[in-house]
Amino acid sequence: MAIIKVKISEARVEYLEHLEARGVKASTRRVYEGTINALIKGCGDIYMSTLSAEHMDKLFRATNWQASTRNVRRGMLNSFFAWSRNRRYMRQDFDPLLGWRSIRVPEKDRLRIPVQEWGKLFAAADSPIKRVLIALGLYTFLRGSEIQALQIQHVDLENKLLSIYRIKTESRDEMPICVELEEHLRNYLTWYSQRLQQQGDSLTAETYLVPAQVRGTHQKVNHRFVKGTARLNPHRAHSRPHRIVQEVLQDAGYSDQMIREGVHTLRRSGARAYFDSLVDRGYDGALRRVQSMLGHSNTIVTETYLGIKLDREQRNRELAGHHMFQVETAETTLRVVGT
Repeated sequence: MAIIKVKISEARVEYLEHLEARGVKASTRRVYEGTINALIKGCGDIYMSTLSAEHMDKLFRATNWQASTRNVRRGMLNSFFAWSRNRRYMRQDFDPLLGWRSIRVPEKDRLRIPVQEWGKLFAAADSPIKRVLIALGLYTFLRGSEIQALQIQHVDLENKLLSIYRIKTESRDEMPICVELEEHLRNYLTWYSQRLQQQGDSLTAETYLVPAQVRGTHQKVNHRFVKGTARLNPHRAHSRPHRIVQEVLQDAGYSDQMIREGVHTLRRSGARAYFDSLVDRGYDGALRRVQSMLGHSNTIVTETYLGIKLDREQRNRELAGHHMFQVETAETTLRVVGT
């Protein structure tokens, strides 16, 4: 069959429509679009049939993608090229990425703040909105998008439950409100209600728990709101909760570890602290319990969140200073006889 001459930009439009028809989420489609855009930038908007292995070398040399990102982008390009071959935009017998494999991602542990240091975070949170964000992250392990979606109607202080919608998995869940979080929520809601009254507004069921802040005075340095000058818009969710968390982390002394940190830092920190607490109490299903709190589909992702050294720590905790086997070995018997 004859090859159809289509430029990369034209194929990109069709491919994104194809992904949408398959039900691929908009956020994932944007990543695919960015990957193909990088291909166009690196190789030019040439015909799909003229792409070569040399173009792939040029593309990946020109980018500064980290190992994990390179693996994801390579996988997306593989899918794009397979689709293109099926549409006869590329030769059936040619793959520009032939022989390329995923590269090993170096082990790297992310920032987890020990429970003993959480006081530093709350001390650095110099506003009620900052404090409630820190509390939600540490005591519920919610993602930033899940916190954004929270409204007053989702907070049930009487039954100690928080109704959430997990955008990533498109599922609903009810999270427990522990004693520590309840205290923060009650204090925050009191302040929130009073603040809205001063603005001539009031709390309703549809009011966002963490509202947008508008028309505040900004500092020239760091572009932060001057404390007390921002008005609250309870009808819109705060669009960048991670920025607030980053400010607190920086003010708490973690500025040298701020690369890609934010709400997920609180999520990881809370999950690890809860896991360690369950293990110390002798709870056998600690990993599964934390998995349910994080909303992960499998325990492998949960183990990553808890830390790359988790298996080693569990191994050492179980064996260091303890018998490896419950039954007596010949060595144990001889040692007892010898004494």
